[in-house]
Amino acid sequence: MKRWLTVKVLITTLLLGAFSAHAQEDEINLRFITNEDGSRTEFHKMGDPRTLIKKTRSKDGVLQSVTVYTLNAGGDQVSAQIYDAKETLLYNVIYGYDKKTGQMVEEQIWDARVERISKDTGQKIPVRRFIYNYDAQGRQQRPVALTLIPGAVVEGSFIDNGSAIPKGIFDE
Repeated sequence: MKRWLTVKVLITTLLLGAFSAHAQEDEINLRFITNEDGSRTEFHKMGDPRTLIKKTRSKDGVLQSVTVYTLNAGGDQVSAQIYDAKETLLYNVIYGYDKKTGQMVEEQIWDARVERISKDTGQKIPVRRFIYNYDAQGRQQRPVALTLIPGAVVEGSFIDNGSAIPKGIFDE
């Protein structure tokens, strides 16, 4: 069961040291989701409508990861950077959209620490891809996860279910 909580506050302190470029004195919107395992995900939407920050904390409140999203003018995710609790950049993410429907169709997650090269093509490859499908009513279904590293599994990582922002999280 996920619960949502809406809070508006005036911020004057930094959200996290390494993310000071994203902190400013401005009104922000906060959304909280309590996950099934008791962990908590916080979404911070700040004065700049093109930036959104997601923090995931353990059930004991310990910071696990931070994701900084870049959004386009329509509020769609364009890219993201995923950091661990020690502010180490782990992954860069890019999002792709269907030109006709505008729906997200793919998410590619790239390792920021190690360049991954396909043995077959010699091309750079993402660590993981998520392919999004939609039902007849246009509702997004659970993504199909593709892990491109031999022997790797999707479960148990920062990115098991994709990094996409939940639909409607900031709808009033």
